[in-house]
Amino acid sequence: MTRSIRPRLYDIDANIDVVLARVAGRQPEDLATDLDLRYVLLHAFMIIAEAANKLPEPVRQQSPQVPWQDIIGMGTKIKHEYHRIDLNILWDAATVHLPTLRPIVKQLLVNTENTLAPV
Repeated sequence: MTRSIRPRLYDIDANIDVVLARVAGRQPEDLATDLDLRYVLLHAFMIIAEAANKLPEPVRQQSPQVPWQDIIGMGTKIKHEYHRIDLNILWDAATVHLPTLRPIVKQLLVNTENTLAPV
């Protein structure tokens, strides 16, 4: 079964919202002590990375300022080297990089509004 571009962008958007909601009012050290918070962030980042990986290259090229390969690479690291995740990098990605990515993904959703072709 194939999925169109928009559901993948929605997956990215929804998981950005999940992460931002979970880190609101929290501190970086909470990742070390709150296993639930860490698991939610790791899972959300895996979904974001997988959805980004499945976006066609022409869609990713619409936003060359986004480090798509770094996002995809983060998901790979979480999946295969979960025991070596630097919590400071995870926190930075959640609190610095995702707020920057959010409006770009929303714009990509607008840009692909009429795109129905499966990917």
